[in-house]
Amino acid sequence: MEVAAIKHAGPAKDYSKTYGLLGEWMAQNNYEWTGPAFEVYTKKPKARGGETIIYAEVRVPVRKKNRLGFSGHSNSLPPSHT
Repeated sequence: MEVAAIKHAGPAKDYSKTYGLLGEWMAQNNYEWTGPAFEVYTKKPKARGGETIIYAEVRVPVRKKNRLGFSGHSNSLPPSHT
């Protein structure tokens, strides 16, 4: 299974922005979602300044929209946004 992944290390209220960044990368690179996203929490959440800080990696199963010349393997993943 090929996945696109992005890291989140910030306020819980910004978690949806991380998904948005991943979606933007996928659109720009001609990928589409093929199943549900899964999240790996890399640290326990912390409370900082009255906010909950989340440390996670969001992973989404993907495939190229245009399969011409696509080998099924890619090392190109979006940059981490932390």
